Amino acid sequence: MERFFKDPLKFDPDRFHPDAPKPYYCYFPFALGPRSCLGLNFAQMEAKVVMAKLLQRFDFSLVPGQSFDIQDTGTLRPKSGVICTIKHRKYKN
Repeated sequence: MERFFKDPLKFDPDRFHPDAPKPYYCYFPFALGPRSCLGLNFAQMEAKVVMAKLLQRFDFSLVPGQSFDIQDTGTLRPKSGVICTIKHRKYKN
């Protein structure tokens, strides 16, 4: 749109450089409104299936000395990450 970019129909890769100024709410290619990414629901379901398979096949245990400090950045996440050991479960299908 001309109100956001000078000469909007011109191919200009520099327009998307991380340091280039971008007007607020003008470039969200996957996640806004009725034209949001079609694969969003599929990706969420796929993540759940992958997580379920990992939990079925592996035992996860936290490394001793983990801190449980939480960082609030719009969503809650651990400040220091989650360091754990993974051990394969022996089971039959």
